[in-house]
Amino acid sequence: MERRRHTLLNTRDLRDLPRRETPPFCGGEFIVIDGPHCGLRVRVGEGVTTLGRAEENHLPLSSDRGVSRRHAVVEWVDERLYLRDLSSTNGTLLNGALAQGRVTLSNLDVISLGRSVVQIVFDDPPAATVYEIADSPDTDETGEVRSG
Repeated sequence: MERRRHTLLNTRDLRDLPRRETPPFCGGEFIVIDGPHCGLRVRVGEGVTTLGRAEENHLPLSSDRGVSRRHAVVEWVDERLYLRDLSSTNGTLLNGALAQGRVTLSNLDVISLGRSVVQIVFDDPPAATVYEIADSPDTDETGEVRSG
């Protein structure tokens, strides 16, 4: 297990910490959890990953007749993962809703195409930095601002 690095900061340094709503995508895998190819696993990384019935796709679902030859594409752009349907005959669902345009994928999202159900599982992000707050000269040990 990788150890986390601790860094001491003053309370006024907190405003300078980077803020992210979700962690960046750093790799993962597609796992077919239902359908004719149940159990199939395919690594997802940088660039483009194609999904479809044709064997040349990165995630080939050749036995699923409800899947188009080139059904959908997943793109890794700026540390985010996006799903886009390629005008498939039967459409692509993301967590039960029709995927229209380019939609962002999150960890454990479920993609349905034809009779196949695929889950995206992100790798654990690199070890995070844990910040400990040091007493600053203008606060006491409880964090209260000192007067005078």
